[in-house]
Amino acid sequence: MKRIQAIFTRAEEAILAAGLMGSLLVMFLNVVLRKFNIGFTWSEEVVRYLIVWVTFLGISYCIKKDAHIVIDLLVNYLPDRGKRTALAFVDFISVIFSALLTYMGYSLVVGQMMFSQKTAALQLPFYLVYLVLPIGFAWGAVRFADSFRKRLKG
Repeated sequence: MKRIQAIFTRAEEAILAAGLMGSLLVMFLNVVLRKFNIGFTWSEEVVRYLIVWVTFLGISYCIKKDAHIVIDLLVNYLPDRGKRTALAFVDFISVIFSALLTYMGYSLVVGQMMFSQKTAALQLPFYLVYLVLPIGFAWGAVRFADSFRKRLKG
């Protein structure tokens, strides 16, 4: 199981790095080309969608690295067992919330598939842009469930 998680984390890191580097490269290239009165008409749209995808796919990576912003004022004053219990409860609620957002994202994608609306410059179907919602939140739910399991084990 740990091997699968390690492979998954490596793939996640590669996807996030490629998305960030891709958006940086496209933006840099477009800025340079604009100096010569040439430019890509699609660059802003590509960068926007890459950043949106990196953001939502990064949800699960931040959960794995325990890097989400947390309001822990009250938790810091609890004894160790109380901290673990409180954080396990937060993970449990987060699993439910992520699962709900996965379902809502899936519904949004299905709704978008019924329309033939396309992005302005790339002419991609909009459901491809929204597809990151159920994927990102589902990965987040899996990561929160794993965190919940680990906290229960101690």
